[in-house]
Amino acid sequence: MSGMEHTQSIVESILRSMDISWKHISIEKGFFDREIVFNIDGGTSYFIGRLRNGEGIAALNSLVHILSEQFPDIDQNYSVDVDGYRRAAIETLCKEAEDSITTLISSKDVSFLTMRPMTAYERKVIHDYIQKTYPEYTTLSEGEGMERRIVIKKN
Repeated sequence: MSGMEHTQSIVESILRSMDISWKHISIEKGFFDREIVFNIDGGTSYFIGRLRNGEGIAALNSLVHILSEQFPDIDQNYSVDVDGYRRAAIETLCKEAEDSITTLISSKDVSFLTMRPMTAYERKVIHDYIQKTYPEYTTLSEGEGMERRIVIKKN
């Protein structure tokens, strides 16, 4: 059994043990390098409807990562999405990064821009997106705890 098959089996086992029904699980390339996403079609009511801000999806991802670490042949990064919720959140974050870069480009006398506070996951998305898309800019995180935010600087 491949790492992907092991991980899909873990996802399905978790869903069954929680008595959550789903229609289909599709496998897609993720946002991050070497990331494979299992998109659960039809699990919205539990993971998004009951828990706010993707907390249910984050919890499911944590559980999948912990359980998949038991299999040494899993060499990819796997994550779980539900009805494209996580993908849409990533697209929103990339748009926010684009808007910040546009503001920084249009402000000739400003050499850096500080974004709103974000979670570690949100900051990782922004860091990776700007690094890939705008190599002439540098990002760093500043602040502590819930006030941690990204600063974008011109090189």
